[in-house]
Amino acid sequence: MAFPKGPPKPSSGLFFWLVIAVVSSLLLLLWGWQAGMLGKAGSFLSGLISPAQYVGYGKQTANNDGTGRPALRAEEEAARHRADAERKAREEAADTDAQTADKEAADKAAAEKAAADKAEAERLQRRIETRTGTIARLFDAVCRGLVELGYLEPVDRGHPERELRVTGAGKVLARIYAERDLLIAECLRTGVFGYLSAAELAGALSACVYEPRLSAQSIGLPVAPGSRLGQCLRAQLGVSHRIHDLESLARIEASSGAEPALAGAVQAWCDGAQLADILDATELTAGDFVRWCKQLLDVVGQIASLSPPPDASSEQARAVTDLSMRAAEASLDLNRGVVSWSAV
Repeated sequence: MAFPKGPPKPSSGLFFWLVIAVVSSLLLLLWGWQAGMLGKAGSFLSGLISPAQYVGYGKQTANNDGTGRPALRAEEEAARHRADAERKAREEAADTDAQTADKEAADKAAAEKAAADKAEAERLQRRIETRTGTIARLFDAVCRGLVELGYLEPVDRGHPERELRVTGAGKVLARIYAERDLLIAECLRTGVFGYLSAAELAGALSACVYEPRLSAQSIGLPVAPGSRLGQCLRAQLGVSHRIHDLESLARIEASSGAEPALAGAVQAWCDGAQLADILDATELTAGDFVRWCKQLLDVVGQIASLSPPPDASSEQARAVTDLSMRAAEASLDLNRGVVSWSAV
């Protein structure tokens, strides 16, 4: 084999040594990796790269070769668990604060409502007690007045403030349904309506029904003072005054008294007078006259249906029976013409 003569060419020699250096480096790296000296090789190469690149290279190398991967995963898992725990703790704290605020608001609202309900209950209780006391006082005052007039009497006269019972006059009063029932019953009890004719009885009872719109005491067809009806009307006014006196003493609201303004017109109607003549002599309209006659018919019918109480004497029984018959006759005389044609 013939060798070339002369020294080698510069280019071929440089290439030869470069190949030798590369192969040597590869063998050195391979030996270092096999011997676990990659870290030393990294230290050897640290001078060739930046510190930050070296750190990243070391971590990447550890992950690549599997020696630091479990520890890194454990650290990341622990950090993730800590973040989740902190987040849950913050959420639970926020929920707890919200629940506490809601509970406090609900407790405050419940307390305010309870206080308002208690105040309302106390107000209603005071109102009930006041009204109950007022009704009780009024009832006691009325009972004292009825005892004074003879419609009630104590069961035990030694203790008049205890239980009361209804007298015979009280039973008559209980059967009268009118605005001025006490006035009518008192007139019956005192005999004010005695010896009156049917027409006069209707006129007298009109004073217990009629309520004038005008302040005048008479609206026409005056009653003669000396007549039986005139005397009866004066007696009715006296009974009214006595009732008002008892009401004033008992501090009871005064009831309506007798109003004799319609008595003359009613008596004339029951005696057969024409409606036109009555209206010409009075300040009444036809509608008002018919309306008051209808209300008077109701009271006259109640008087006609009265019967003597069981404990009444024979004289009282005859008086009640006679009065009932005259009231029935007055009802027939009153319920005629336009009064009977009109609806109630």
